Amino acid sequence: DTDVLILGDLLELQTLDMQGHSCAAVPYCLQRMEDYINFDVLASLGFREVYDRKACIVNRGLLVIDVAKWNAKGMTEDIEAWMGRYASSEKDLWVGGMSQPPWLLAMNGDFLP
Repeated sequence: DTDVLILGDLLELQTLDMQGHSCAAVPYCLQRMEDYINFDVLASLGFREVYDRKACIVNRGLLVIDVAKWNAKGMTEDIEAWMGRYASSEKDLWVGGMSQPPWLLAMNGDFLP
């Protein structure tokens, strides 16, 4: 993002212990999953108990990604699968854009805060 100012040493981010997560991000609790996701449609697709509708979203403006772990977990493929589900759904699976919601669904809280 153009609104990020780095005042420290980026080496700290490179050497960050990701504790098995593919990404580290900042939780943003002024918005919740339910603000983006239609949980009725999600349930009709068989994802009734998989997601916490009250979970904070993640601010994607600042991320640290472990690319090897990201690839190993198939995160890009999961995001693309959610986009495919959206395209084939008879009802809108989410609101609020086309990039944030599938990313949130793929991550499902699996990030280092």
